[in-house]
Amino acid sequence: MLLGVAYAGNERDAANRQLLKDAGINHVLNVTSHIPLHFSDDDTMTYRRIPATDSSSQNLKQFFSDVVAFIGPFLCVSCLCVCL
Repeated sequence: MLLGVAYAGNERDAANRQLLKDAGINHVLNVTSHIPLHFSDDDTMTYRRIPATDSSSQNLKQFFSDVVAFIGPFLCVSCLCVCL
């Protein structure tokens, strides 16, 4: 858990509905260009994709305001951040 409100995970975590449910996660920030939004058809889940690549040349700064806009209002709920 990060800062008491967010979890860092990988594709396996993001695809495990029971893990998400048990952790109370209902928001997923997917920071990849290719990992599926596994439960996007479930209206109890909210997703945001940040199409970043796993590269030292990737400019992540361009996504900061979008990430804050997504996570900020939900600081009292659990969020999974999926990264490579």
